[in-house]
Amino acid sequence: MQARISTGPWILRCLRTPLLTAFLWLIPPFAAADNPVIISHPSVYAQSLSRDALLAMFAMRSQRWSDGQPVKVFVLNKDHPTHKAFATEVLGTYPYQLERIWRRLVYSGTGRAPQVCADEAEMRHKVLSTPGAIGYVGTIEEGDLNVIRVE
Repeated sequence: MQARISTGPWILRCLRTPLLTAFLWLIPPFAAADNPVIISHPSVYAQSLSRDALLAMFAMRSQRWSDGQPVKVFVLNKDHPTHKAFATEVLGTYPYQLERIWRRLVYSGTGRAPQVCADEAEMRHKVLSTPGAIGYVGTIEEGDLNVIRVE
């Protein structure tokens, strides 16, 4: 004779999947956020970049713009929500993978990590005041002169 294992009252077992599905349908309106916006210094003439080109810049593999100007990369703190959204939604990678790439460059002596900004206001200021700079913010403001589209 086999013992029957029960995981709860019958009605809860039957309603578990529909309730979970209904709950998950309610989450996206509250959890969805706009993709971060890529900004650059006004001296940068690029109006759009592919995701691969952008990843190469933020992984510090691409060090010059198409006109030969050096790329200066600015990022937010690794725990900042906009940084997490930028890494996952725009670059298609995880923040810890970017951190690993930057640490490898620094410790091997083959490169430098990007400059870290404390908040979006500091990011805007540094990108606007550094020729060849690129960074990202959560939303566009009036002072963001050069916004780059991701293709």
